Amino acid sequence: MLTVSGVIKLTDFGIAKNIDGTNNDYTGTGTGMVLGTPKYMNPEQVRNTKDVTAQSDIYSLGVVLWEMVTGKVPYDINTESTFDVFRKIVDEPLAKTGTKWDGVIKKATKKESGERRLELKFEQPKLIEKPKTPELTQGKKSKDTKFIIGAIVVGVFVVLFGVWLDTKDKNNKVEVLDVEMATNEEIPEWKKEFEKKWDEAVATEPFNNAKTNYKHFYNLPELPDSAIEEKQRVEEKKEYYYDKILAENPDLFIDKRDGKIYQSVRIGNQTWMAENLAYKPSYGNYWAYDDDISNVAKYGYLYDWKTACKVCPDGWHLPSDDEWTRLAEFLGGAGVAGHKMKNSNGWVNSRLKGNGSNESGFNGLPGGYRESEGSYQSIYQSVLPYGVWWSSSISSVDGAWNRYLDSEGGSLGRGDGVMIAGFSIRCIKD
Repeated sequence: MLTVSGVIKLTDFGIAKNIDGTNNDYTGTGTGMVLGTPKYMNPEQVRNTKDVTAQSDIYSLGVVLWEMVTGKVPYDINTESTFDVFRKIVDEPLAKTGTKWDGVIKKATKKESGERRLELKFEQPKLIEKPKTPELTQGKKSKDTKFIIGAIVVGVFVVLFGVWLDTKDKNNKVEVLDVEMATNEEIPEWKKEFEKKWDEAVATEPFNNAKTNYKHFYNLPELPDSAIEEKQRVEEKKEYYYDKILAENPDLFIDKRDGKIYQSVRIGNQTWMAENLAYKPSYGNYWAYDDDISNVAKYGYLYDWKTACKVCPDGWHLPSDDEWTRLAEFLGGAGVAGHKMKNSNGWVNSRLKGNGSNESGFNGLPGGYRESEGSYQSIYQSVLPYGVWWSSSISSVDGAWNRYLDSEGGSLGRGDGVMIAGFSIRCIKD
């Protein structure tokens, strides 16, 4: 800071702490207090001011550098609560700037103070001697004088910062590592695209619900195997919103393989998916009804039996014939269970009947099926809308038991299907 009288003064962030271990009775900040400007605070400052050391200033310096590079502050206290800002400071790394300064910022803003490694190297600028200029009149200074004053300010800061590095707390010595301040490496296209999409997803976080944010981070561009750090950032975001979704909606289930969110339902002592499985595996045989991918969102995929037996996500499995029987018995028997399992719309046939009450929450829909020779049957509101689901139990050499619903009655039927046919899947929780 330069006063009107030309005196140079070095200022700080406004918060100071006495770190002299022999003088603990006198300190400007009380232990346990949270003090500081949120957007510049470091993790230990958020947790407990007694943990603040000289290392904390390295973190704040990294935040200032991030702000200088991006032209904005990392946390917006006008749109985010203080709690959310503090959580991000403690748990989340600063977003990459996509510039040569990312390496320095990363090292300066490590979450654990002992891991912060920073050495700044400065070269003294070579000033070109200029001809003497006329004396300055009061209230007017030349551009050269302003430049020299600015250089002096920078020089004072560098000297003081170097002294601080040399005299910092001996009990918290930091191994000094060289930091490459600049690089001529070209940023790969995948990285540019990823950082662009990442910034877009982060920018919309405060305005979306947890499910929308989860999908945004799940749908980021595919990363190469070498992008270890970027993959870790994505996984941390997905895990955060995964936990948040389940905490707010205990009846939801997220398939981590593809990020799809399913509704589940508790029926008796069993927990069922309340939607047909729509996972696209890298193995086996499966089909969209009528080979039309637009049918998958509502009805899921149709799978052959061998694929169905191993395609449910971790923690879930294909129900056995016995588990289907127990479901029917809990709903009053197979003769009436179908009406309670069918959705209240979507089953109307040509005689304008067929919908169920869905009082069980099973949400059964007429997803149709695929014949062994490749034809598709009964998904649309024709003569007999039909839905068929596999069981894991074998009925014959080339067949397995299934359960089906149709629009003609209120029963849950039991059938013997050839294993190479395509039926829907409802997974049941282990």
